[in-house]
Amino acid sequence: MSLSRRIRADEGETLIEILITIIVLSIAGVAVVAAMTSAVLGADAHRSLATGEVALRDYTEAAVAQASTLNAAAKPCPAVADLTPPAGTYSLTPGWSGSIAAVEYWIPGAGGAAGSWGTQSACTTYVTNLCGTAPSAPAPAAACSPGSVRLTVKVDNPNLTEVSTKTMQGSVVVRRSNGP
Repeated sequence: MSLSRRIRADEGETLIEILITIIVLSIAGVAVVAAMTSAVLGADAHRSLATGEVALRDYTEAAVAQASTLNAAAKPCPAVADLTPPAGTYSLTPGWSGSIAAVEYWIPGAGGAAGSWGTQSACTTYVTNLCGTAPSAPAPAAACSPGSVRLTVKVDNPNLTEVSTKTMQGSVVVRRSNGP
């Protein structure tokens, strides 16, 4: 066998080339695993947000229905308990619970001035000053009721691990009827 043929027969991959190949493939493998983990976590967070949004919408609709059924003339400044929907009137996704975090009352401005949102105490003062009747007395005249309330509704799921999706909150304005 000639010398040039023997040299060609001994050609092959060196240890350094093999080590570099292993390092490059390991880095690529870690990148693929990290991308897959990120995709799975992102999908889980999106699912939690979507489920929370549905729970918030369902509870808000029930609270709006409850607020709409209260006659504003008979109860012009309803409390949170009056506006909270009864348990059988809505269905939330398991694990979620709903509540009304705040209620604000529209207080019209005097003499055509712009109105503002106020507390239950401000609503009671408005009704008493306008009609001389406290809201808890027998039904004041329909004209005495501010009628609109702004509900801040909140849903919670303490079982979730993402802090950003454990609690979701939204607000809605409800124009209540002054009729029977």
